[in-house]
Amino acid sequence: MTTLSRAFGSEAAYLDHDIEMARQGAAVLAVYCPTNADKAAVWNCLQHAHPRAARYYSSGGIEHLAGEI
Repeated sequence: MTTLSRAFGSEAAYLDHDIEMARQGAAVLAVYCPTNADKAAVWNCLQHAHPRAARYYSSGGIEHLAGEI
């Protein structure tokens, strides 16, 4: 499944990218946001730090808030 996920450019590819950024000194922050209001509040706090990448994982897919692979 991991190989298939990479082929489709989904979670495994993002994980590979995040690991490479961590090797270069980037930090990884995971925040539980069960509602859109929570997501908006957290993003309001974090966006001012200009993260290299920010994604919101939901049951409907991945929303890219900042950066791309």
